Amino acid sequence: MGSVSFTYGRDYDPSQSASYSMPMNYNFIYVGPYKYSPSFSSDTPVDVLRLTVFHIRNNGSTGTDIYAPSTASYGLFIDLSDSIVSTRLIGGAYADILRGGIEDDVLEGGAGGDTLDGGDGMDTVSYEHASGGVAVFLDPSMWSGMSGDAAGDTFSSIENVRGSAFGDVLVGDGAANLLEGGAGDDRLDGGLGADTMRGGTGNDIFFVDNVGDVVVELAGEGIDQVRTTLDGYVLGDNVENLFLMGSADLSGTGNELDNILMGNSGANTLSGGAGDDRLDGRGGADILIGGTGNDTYYIDDLGDSIIEVAGEGYDTAFLSVDGYVLADDVSVERLILRDGVTTATGNNLDNVLQGNGGDNVLFGGGGRDTLRGGAGNDTLIGGAGIDNLYGGIGADTFVLTATTADRDMIRDFVAGEDTLQISASLFGGGLIAGDELTPEQFVLSTTGRATSATDRFLYVESKGHLYYDADGSGRDEAPQLIAVLTTNPTLTAAHFDIVI
Repeated sequence: MGSVSFTYGRDYDPSQSASYSMPMNYNFIYVGPYKYSPSFSSDTPVDVLRLTVFHIRNNGSTGTDIYAPSTASYGLFIDLSDSIVSTRLIGGAYADILRGGIEDDVLEGGAGGDTLDGGDGMDTVSYEHASGGVAVFLDPSMWSGMSGDAAGDTFSSIENVRGSAFGDVLVGDGAANLLEGGAGDDRLDGGLGADTMRGGTGNDIFFVDNVGDVVVELAGEGIDQVRTTLDGYVLGDNVENLFLMGSADLSGTGNELDNILMGNSGANTLSGGAGDDRLDGRGGADILIGGTGNDTYYIDDLGDSIIEVAGEGYDTAFLSVDGYVLADDVSVERLILRDGVTTATGNNLDNVLQGNGGDNVLFGGGGRDTLRGGAGNDTLIGGAGIDNLYGGIGADTFVLTATTADRDMIRDFVAGEDTLQISASLFGGGLIAGDELTPEQFVLSTTGRATSATDRFLYVESKGHLYYDADGSGRDEAPQLIAVLTTNPTLTAAHFDIVI
């Protein structure tokens, strides 16, 4: 017959500790806030120390700990099913059986395949001292997928999970669970109930599927993300990113932080609020509302619409769909074409359009626009307003659309490869589509003034000024400065391409 030896003391303080022994299965009554470490002595080796504690009472204290000694070479079986005080049971490196009592207990099995039964109350299984990350599933059908110190563990009457100091996967069941990730980059999924999920430090991911789910993150604890199938979800404090899951038409709203808001394949409405936000509908005709801050939009459907009010920041849209037209009065300052996209159009405001490595067609629309073709043989159409046009690498075409002094600034015209395009129907004056300008229609000038009735385009090379005169030397129309070629290239009539 063996005996159980207890070492106990306040908060594990050796200076206040003592030891005593008692027979196994003793009716033990606890009367103070101490920590107990049972060990077993016997002439016969055993695999499991079995300790049944029938009553633990603490006379108003905050609870007690019972834990396996560090030198134990056996599993621990502790049964506190009749205890009426919140207790923390800590196993060792072997297969332990821990059974809680009536109150809210914490069960920490440690390594080994442990059997953890919380008993009554709201009980927690803890892996906070694990040597690595764990995967914990409260649903029995998923126990085979558990890993780390949780591998082989089984649960009964466990409501809550506390993770390790590493990256964990914590998954609840159909009840209302409390999941605590602790340190590390954790993934927390409460299951179908109204759960509370506390990520702790690290870049955590929360899966939200119940309107009663609560996500708790403190400031400075990492870059965190919510993935949800709920419509109308609003990010809580200190959570940066929101992903809408599934294929339903959902809406989601950010907070005052710099958020990343990602839609699904449905028609989503994403609202960034304050902060420098990134909004990506990811398929479907989405409504993207940046709010204040310097926001970034990702456009992948011609049905996508952006809502931006003037004065809310400097905003950018990345386009992955051809032919996108920015709606008038949408205060997005910059459009950038992603690889494979060829055309884009600005609106009535001042826009910057940036091409890619392909042959792009960029149309500024109204406003004072800046168009940058990048690599490739690009076509740049400034539209109304005094625009800045940069062809970049390649044989580029600069389209002149103004017959009045709405001059474009052509910043990098290369005489050996670039072209100026003009419309016969727009400029008139005997121009014929497909023909070159005649010597009478294109004149090198020093003053920009016509000297003949047939003069139409006059170029002052020293200044790079290109004028248009609707009636040549006539008195009815004055010459209009329609373009400035800031590199002062040498032009000839062959540099003009006349279209319909």
